[in-house]
Amino acid sequence: MSRIAIMAVAGVCALAAFANDADRHGGTVRIAGKGRLAVVDCRSGLDWNDMKPVLESFDRAFHVEVVRLQGDEFSVESAAGALSRTASNAALFVGSRADYPMSLAAPEQKWAFVNVAPLKADGRNLVRRSQMLLMRGIYRALGSDTSNAARSCLSPVHSPADLDKISDFDVAMDTYVAVCQSLESLGIVPVEYGTYQDACEMGIAAPPTNAVQRAIWEKVHAIPDKPITIEFDPKKDR
Repeated sequence: MSRIAIMAVAGVCALAAFANDADRHGGTVRIAGKGRLAVVDCRSGLDWNDMKPVLESFDRAFHVEVVRLQGDEFSVESAAGALSRTASNAALFVGSRADYPMSLAAPEQKWAFVNVAPLKADGRNLVRRSQMLLMRGIYRALGSDTSNAARSCLSPVHSPADLDKISDFDVAMDTYVAVCQSLESLGIVPVEYGTYQDACEMGIAAPPTNAVQRAIWEKVHAIPDKPITIEFDPKKDR
């Protein structure tokens, strides 16, 4: 058997062992995170079906809840108090204003703004450029602004045409590290996946749906049959 075949078999065996272990602990479940990013459409005119790949890519990388909301036309003044209004930890505003620059970032206030008006005026590759601009805006709203990776989403952009130089909107490693650090400082805890037993022990498990989960639930929530006792020794307590 070739070395590659041996490695493939070993990988399959490892995955099978992991699956069996998870099954013994009630299966794999989604463990809720904390905090969220708001993406506010301020009359951008974008078709959000076209923007789904961006949000899906971000979700795959970070597992952070993103809520998309509707808003009025963006202004810097309207961004004040945005986090409380959107019940979010950071906010990205997406608008279309001819009198505003292509993007603004206010990481100290935990928001960013991307403006598709310059993209519409240029007219070329509108969907693709809008996707890239949106992804850049998400990272900037979360406090990451640069990347050393060539042709990455956070490569320097000075015009709509520069967005065409970005190869894709998947996150570069340096951006990933920077965003993870920002998430912690913003109070955002990504969604995780663990076993049903993990969720029970954390106190966030849903009611059991099968015999294995029910046994785990009852064991974790069982009242101890031997209550803790405290012995009093007057000599030791003098």
